[in-house]
Amino acid sequence: MDEDNNNEILFLCDTCHGTMASNTWIEKNLKPGIIKRLQLPLEEPIDAKFSCPVCPGKMKTYSVSIPLNSFIEEQIQIDRCERCKSIWFDNKELNQVLPDDIDSFDVPFSNEEPIFTKIFTSKFWLEMLR
Repeated sequence: MDEDNNNEILFLCDTCHGTMASNTWIEKNLKPGIIKRLQLPLEEPIDAKFSCPVCPGKMKTYSVSIPLNSFIEEQIQIDRCERCKSIWFDNKELNQVLPDDIDSFDVPFSNEEPIFTKIFTSKFWLEMLR
């Protein structure tokens, strides 16, 4: 996939339960204020231990501050591709940035498949997570 890719991708890893979200998915499903916070590292980003699974770009790891409510914020660590802007959220971190209105969380549902569509093989993820 190239950096101009407009595919809306959301992938849940069966092994670690992390989630990879493409920039297109993020822009369509997250609130603008949350998107802005995801772009503002609290410290200097460092190189991640894996490459972007969406494009040939390099992943950077950094912490961001996410509001839990009007008074409390929490820090989460994300991995973001410098090129395509896709973000890897560790287990349950995506839940912290989702809108309260479940209707705006537009993920296709099927009775035959998990709610998250798998776009990569398990072998791919096993190699990436080594």
